[in-house]
Amino acid sequence: MTIWLTTRDAAQHARCHTQTVLCAARSGELTGHQRRAPNGSWRFKLSDVDDWPQGA
Repeated sequence: MTIWLTTRDAAQHARCHTQTVLCAARSGELTGHQRRAPNGSWRFKLSDVDDWPQGA
């Protein structure tokens, strides 16, 4: 079963700011799925957030 996180939940899980998560998603550093692009909310798989090498 895949667990999906909102931007806020992903930031809390990764212990960083929501803007850090959004910037990483927009740059492709963190895999995410944007709903109703270009202004839709983002969703992130828990496993992708766990594998995200912050600051790399």
